Amino acid sequence: MRIVPLAAGLALTVLAPSLPAAPAPVPEAATLAREIADTRELLRLAQATPGAADRLAGFEARLQRLEEELRRLTGRLEELEYRQRRLEQATAAGASGTAGASAPPAPVADAATPGEAPSEAPAAAPKEAGRPAAAAAPTERVEAPAAPLPEPDAAAKKGYVLGTLPADALRERPAAAGESGASAGASPEERYEAALALLEAGNFDAAEKAFSRFLEDFPDHPKAASAAFWLGETFFFRQDYATAASVYARNYRTYGPEAPRAPDTLLKLGMALAAIGDRERACQTFAELERRYPRAPAPVRQALERERTAVGCS
Repeated sequence: MRIVPLAAGLALTVLAPSLPAAPAPVPEAATLAREIADTRELLRLAQATPGAADRLAGFEARLQRLEEELRRLTGRLEELEYRQRRLEQATAAGASGTAGASAPPAPVADAATPGEAPSEAPAAAPKEAGRPAAAAAPTERVEAPAAPLPEPDAAAKKGYVLGTLPADALRERPAAAGESGASAGASPEERYEAALALLEAGNFDAAEKAFSRFLEDFPDHPKAASAAFWLGETFFFRQDYATAASVYARNYRTYGPEAPRAPDTLLKLGMALAAIGDRERACQTFAELERRYPRAPAPVRQALERERTAVGCS
């Protein structure tokens, strides 16, 4: 018997016409969370009662139905959070544009600030190029200082937080020439962007092939770590959680804990392990994420708390 745990606490973001508003609690999500907790308790009691096989099956079916509904609400939450970020960016851009129209040109000497010299970038982020993909094997604990968090890659800046595409990004797109993302004569950057476009469009099979080819042809390219992460996501989005977990773990070992997407991939590894019923290792992975990245971005920390609660980690 396998129970698929999901996030048990949700809050939907309410958007005002011009400025983002504070998140508001969703009664439906709160009710589902309580029902899931109650059902888990009933399931636990039934498991301890001899001859309760029929009741166990009923409780499990009910729990799966409730978790599917929470999955739908989670997708809605991510969509609204994405829209809120876009609205904040548009508001900030409008404000800076208005200020720039009246402000005098900045002196040339101000164009560079300390720490922006290109020669310093590799030392700050030796594996820049994209968030590395997979999460570390939970049993491999490296007692090192908390790794610094590099800037998000271009895909993350578009709003693809935690490897989850916003719902309105999954839109129909015409099949372009070279749907595999490996059109003849295309540069590595063009092939990476083509593969990402397939993922955005929901063409997960084609995206898997495109990212796999990219990694085969350009294993040392700066975008390889990001491509490896999105390869794992093609499996996660298709609910092939076992393969996704394997890819995340391999990628974390390959690109290391300092790669830009390391916190995200530890989170996704834990979620994939939880989805296949490996609660113990999922909780170990979440603990490793919390230990190694205490200054992880707020969305990562919030999702970590949701998932730990849903899985029942102590």
